[in-house]
Amino acid sequence: MSRRYLVTGGAGFIGSNFVRARVAAGDEVVVRPCDADSVRIGDVVAVCPAKSKALKVHRVLWRDSRRVVTKGDNREDSDPPVPVEDLCGRVRQV
Repeated sequence: MSRRYLVTGGAGFIGSNFVRARVAAGDEVVVRPCDADSVRIGDVVAVCPAKSKALKVHRVLWRDSRRVVTKGDNREDSDPPVPVEDLCGRVRQV
C-alpha cells in the first residue's frame, strides 16, 4: 500500500535539491513500499533514517545488498551510504 506525504517545507525534505526542482510546498508525494532488492540505480526513492524524522527523496546512484547511496539531481556530491532498512520505498507520484 502506498503512503502519501505532504510537502510542508520541513527540514530535510523541501531542502533537498531534488525536491526543490520537482515539488513545491503543498504538493503530495506518493511513496510505494518496495523490497530493497528491487531498487535499481536511477530509481527515485524515499529514505527515512531511523535516527531522524526527516524524509529524504533522492535518486539511487549505487547499491549493494546492505547499503544504498543516493544523490539529489541538482547536487554535486552524493549522500553518505544508508542501510537498505532505511528505505521507505520508491516514489511513484508527485
